[in-house]
Amino acid sequence: MVDGFTKNLAANVQVVGDERGMFDRATAKAAAAKMIQAHPDLQYAFVANEDMALGVRQAFDAAGAYSVKIVTVNGTDQGLAALKDGKFAATVSNSVQDLGALAVTHTRSAARGG
Repeated sequence: MVDGFTKNLAANVQVVGDERGMFDRATAKAAAAKMIQAHPDLQYAFVANEDMALGVRQAFDAAGAYSVKIVTVNGTDQGLAALKDGKFAATVSNSVQDLGALAVTHTRSAARGG
């Protein structure tokens, strides 16, 4: 997911960090605190799920970095509320049904040597 995100960024975008939140809000919050300290001029952060993104938002706000825009993934009710409140700049909904169907398609293809 992170590779797909970073490989599709515009040429003028510089990735300054690749901290891991390990899909844990507290870990993501700690990683974000280090990142904003190392890069106080950070403008955007991509966070691989909304729960971690809420922790990241807390860390940025605690550092006074209110203007850092967070882009995340899931499209949960909590994430959509954070988007509406301005805590997130964007979130992308990923359908569990579509992911499941895609997994079956790829598994069948692999079983046939694809």
